[in-house]
Amino acid sequence: MPLRTDRVSRRHQQCLPYPKNFYLSRLTILCHLINHSMSKADFEQIKPALLAIPQDKVMLPRIPIDTFLQEAHDLYIWAKDDAKELGRVGLDKEVLHSLPVRIDALQYIQSIWNSERRSQRETSRKWEEMLAKGKRMHSELKHSFRFAFRREESLLNKLREISRGRSYADLIQDLSDLAVLGQANLSKLQKVGFDKETLNAATKLCAEMGYALARKHTRDSNDDIKSFRDRAYTLLYDTVSEVRVAGRYAFRSQPDKIQGYRHRYLSRKTTLNSM
Repeated sequence: MPLRTDRVSRRHQQCLPYPKNFYLSRLTILCHLINHSMSKADFEQIKPALLAIPQDKVMLPRIPIDTFLQEAHDLYIWAKDDAKELGRVGLDKEVLHSLPVRIDALQYIQSIWNSERRSQRETSRKWEEMLAKGKRMHSELKHSFRFAFRREESLLNKLREISRGRSYADLIQDLSDLAVLGQANLSKLQKVGFDKETLNAATKLCAEMGYALARKHTRDSNDDIKSFRDRAYTLLYDTVSEVRVAGRYAFRSQPDKIQGYRHRYLSRKTTLNSM
């Protein structure tokens, strides 16, 4: 069934904080936007403006991004018909018309950041599972080797050399070295009932752990996406603030008009906190 934008029920009108025509306008625009999303090429065009923001001016989001995006959408729909009045109080029309592109930019990079965070969590989960398995195998191999080589001082010295490291990279290298040492002395290990397949498993696990650790380091050190998200938020926040301030001044004596230029999320929190 197609979405109707030509009517809002009387019952719902009584609950709406804005006039009926605001919602009809908003529905029309949202119907247009629903199949639109910013492409990477579009984002590249706004990148210079994001990179131009001094680092000490970059802000962290003060409210949930989805809420902020919705308020920015609402503000644009509310203010676009007031361009002349806003221009009279000094608001550059380009500031108002930049809102949709800046909204799209933040929405685009936030979606990438959300995906990145989900990927980070999955990468961390897999690494922790693999790390626990690697530590168990490392311990089991050392115990088996110490018993099998208990009368071979030269082999015990090699085992001590292998076990010196403490880092994740050392653990991965240890598994590889233990597998090599075990293969070279397989007959001694088999005399104490050692399963040679454990050495193949150690070789395979150290390779998997090396790849997983590289992915973890890449994820941990990749701050570019979050940096762009924060910059896109800052750019949109400054633009929204500029439009709101101009609107509150231009319509300071018109209560019905000024409501669209208020920060609803923070106003609602302030009201709730004062109750």
